[in-house]
Formats: sequence, C-alpha cells, structure tokens
Amino acid sequence: MNNYTSSSEKKLLESPEKFTSIKLVFLIYSPCFIALVFAMLCAIIDSRTSSYAIVITSLLSLVCGSIDILRKKIIQQDKTIQLLQEKLDEISGASD
Repeated sequence: MNNYTSSSEKKLLESPEKFTSIKLVFLIYSPCFIALVFAMLCAIIDSRTSSYAIVITSLLSLVCGSIDILRKKIIQQDKTIQLLQEKLDEISGASD
C-alpha cells in the first residue's frame, strides 16, 4: 500500500501535526475575520451595503465551519486507517 502513495501524501503521513496545526485553523477561519471586519466597516460608513456584507460573513462562516469539520473527520479517519494498517501488518507478519 505504501508503494502507491505520492510524495505529498508521504510528507503528510510523516508529519500529521502540520495538518492539525493552529496555523492551519487560523488560515481556514481568516476569510471570516476579514469579512467580519469588512461588514463592520460597511455598517459604520454606509448602512445600505452592510446587509450584503453581513450575508457574506454568515455564508463564509458556514463554509469555514464545514471545512473545519471535514478536516477533523479526515484526521480521525487517517488515525483509524493507520491503526488498521498496523494491525494488518502485525497479522500478516505473524502468518509468515
């Protein structure tokens, strides 16, 4: 199974802490913060365009939240696959 993994997948498997880092979470939610600041500035400057900015902010927060949930599921599935791979290696090694 390891023969078919690409170099980027190997790097990810070797260092999963990069995939779960705080910086990555910040990068996922940074569009929400930018849109929130934009919405507040629009509300201060001109109240007519603030409703559009608020809608954009809420939609971006939904998208960023779903991306974060999917990232957590991927991490959990990766850990499960690694555990099953180790058990499979143990069983295949014991049968030889």
